[in-house]
Amino acid sequence: MNAFLTRLAYAFFPRRCLYCDRVIRPDQTSCDDCCDTIPRMDGICCPHCGRTKTDCHCRRHKRAYDRLITAMRYERGAKSAILALKKDRDADRIHTMGQEMAAALRAKSDAAPLDIVTFIPMCKKDERKRGYNQSRLLATEVASLLDLPLKPMLKKCFETHSQKGLPWHERSGNVLGAFDVIAPTKGKRILLVDDLATTGCTLNECAKMLKIYGAESVTALTFAATVPKEKTESNEDENSR
Repeated sequence: MNAFLTRLAYAFFPRRCLYCDRVIRPDQTSCDDCCDTIPRMDGICCPHCGRTKTDCHCRRHKRAYDRLITAMRYERGAKSAILALKKDRDADRIHTMGQEMAAALRAKSDAAPLDIVTFIPMCKKDERKRGYNQSRLLATEVASLLDLPLKPMLKKCFETHSQKGLPWHERSGNVLGAFDVIAPTKGKRILLVDDLATTGCTLNECAKMLKIYGAESVTALTFAATVPKEKTESNEDENSR
């Protein structure tokens, strides 16, 4: 009976490829074409910006977070997945993206031990408008996969200008003082989750506040990160970080 109901549900609500939205088999998460071209951020990556040696453009500029790990390059299917997530809280998409993020973290055997998972908050107005915080959804999935507790630890104190409309050198100042800590952090080794890293300014500001309040370490984890050739396309992002 369960198998019948599963087939019936699939007939009306078919599973779709995370990266291109094609209909796929119930046991797949991506179509065969996308499976061969998923833009994973493989290889040795810079701990400061999460990019490969070829993509790194941070000049090893130290941040408040101890390390940034990202699963994908923000291009092709990975870009489509993030943009789709900001429009629809599809459970299959969230689960698959969370799996990719957890796998990227596990692949870094030298990553710091972790005690707790948290996420980049949205201001209340923006979250009400969208209906959810995509970073929290991803963090919830990652925490479950890593068997770690999830806890909101930050709040956004005021609405900031959209990062997407600002030059890169102004984005740090745009989020300065925009976040505060709402939960105990002292001695905690924290995993800070977001969907996308561009300049890293938002992640940096949140990590700074967590450490001011006593966090032992902050590891940042995102589904994707922009790469140099994507700079001219940054205005397509709904919430460049």
